[in-house]
Amino acid sequence: MGWTRGRFPVRSWHRAAIVIVAVLTGFGITTQLRTVLAIRVQLHVVPGQVQELGFQLRRREQAREALEEQVLALRTRLFEYQTAAAATQATLKSLGEQVARLQSLAGLTPLVGPGVVVELDDSSRPLLTGQDPNELILHNYDVVAVVNELWAAGAEAVAINGQRVIAITPIKSVATTLMVNVKRIAPPLRIEAIGDPAQLGDYLSLPDGYLSLLRGYTFPVQVSRADRLTIPAYKGPLRFTYARPVTPESPGSR
Repeated sequence: MGWTRGRFPVRSWHRAAIVIVAVLTGFGITTQLRTVLAIRVQLHVVPGQVQELGFQLRRREQAREALEEQVLALRTRLFEYQTAAAATQATLKSLGEQVARLQSLAGLTPLVGPGVVVELDDSSRPLLTGQDPNELILHNYDVVAVVNELWAAGAEAVAINGQRVIAITPIKSVATTLMVNVKRIAPPLRIEAIGDPAQLGDYLSLPDGYLSLLRGYTFPVQVSRADRLTIPAYKGPLRFTYARPVTPESPGSR
């Protein structure tokens, strides 16, 4: 019999170790049997299906992890779309502001502001013997000359009897009436112009201006300043018959 430094022989320690292992093994087997029995009773699963259920559980966990990754990717894409949408909205807002500004410059929107009002009428002087009656009525070139002086004085918007004057507005004489845009009008004429009232009024009062000429021919002329005028939008057609936008392929564009 071999002895250690203590009081008990080595073989006694071996027996004790074997007993402990046997007890633990029995405890583990008992626990496993109890677990299997609980699964069978509570879940109605036979022991042979437990391994299959574990495999399915792992597959479900893997699928869940894949779905979580997809959700994360979709959230990232959603954030990118929201960022792009915000940028697009900012771009659209900027474009909308530019369009509104261009529409105002083109005369397609009503405008309000200070300015002057020019009132003109045919001459009331009696016709002299042998005098041409056309000398006593306003013609299109008279109106055009007054409008041109308003533009030259710095007018930003002009209307004649409520008809907005833009780059393609025709002002024609039709017998004793006028055609402005597509509307026939007759004196008295009310020409409204938005701009600096003092600058417009001073320019129209020049002794060599066209209004002075009309006064010299006995045409009633009145100029008044206004703190607030409303110039309507252009309502006529917007089309060109011969003009086309210049493109790189257009003849003479280089």
